Amino acid sequence: MKMRHYILALLVQFLVSASVMANEIPTPKEQTHFVFVTIANSVFTELCGRILEEAYASLGYTITIKFVPGNRSSYMSSNGEFDGDVARVEPVGRLYKDLVMVDVPFVDLETYLFARKPELINRDLATLRLGMLRGVVYNERITSGLDPVYAKNAPQLLNLLMLERVDAVILSGFSGDLEIARNYPDGEFIKKLPALYSIPMYHYLHRNHVALVPKIAAALRQMLESGRIGEIKSDVQRSKLLSPPHSPSPSHTRSSQ
Repeated sequence: MKMRHYILALLVQFLVSASVMANEIPTPKEQTHFVFVTIANSVFTELCGRILEEAYASLGYTITIKFVPGNRSSYMSSNGEFDGDVARVEPVGRLYKDLVMVDVPFVDLETYLFARKPELINRDLATLRLGMLRGVVYNERITSGLDPVYAKNAPQLLNLLMLERVDAVILSGFSGDLEIARNYPDGEFIKKLPALYSIPMYHYLHRNHVALVPKIAAALRQMLESGRIGEIKSDVQRSKLLSPPHSPSPSHTRSSQ
């Protein structure tokens, strides 16, 4: 009987000790700050970043956005260097299996052909000396087989056009219209209508953060339905028009902390 009581006492002591040890083991804290990557030198991707900053803030999170050359952003987020990609087109999710698409198209990328000479604006792309930004997936598709001139940003593209080093440039309407209004108010450029293409953009998260997808999807959907995304777009346009020309370098970052 004494032996049974002794064994029972040992068992109780073991269970109590195990419970205390379990309580002492720190539980991992929920991640509240995320670092995303996007294409450098683009006013359009800056706009997308602003939208995400507000969406994540509504959930109690902060984010930092790092700007890198376009052909590196999705690769770097896919291999885990970053928590995700700010905004890319839908096919990116098929190319990078470690990226999970937030299925809310929160902004459209509308891309146009800009030229200076009326006789060039309606010519086939294959007959033109084209300029464009590197790393934009659909630009690469529509110029496949051609030999475009690449520029770092919209101001540089339009300068190439002014110097007649290219016949036309391919540029998002948001970036192109803004740069022309800010730097070329005399109307030196012609924008061909309709757009070459208009495609929805999606936010991507690394698969390690898949549990966050429905939360950020709901936040972005609410911003769309309330009209807040349109307000942010107008705010960015106004601030850029009032500020001196500036383009983020590949090492430029912005944080919402």
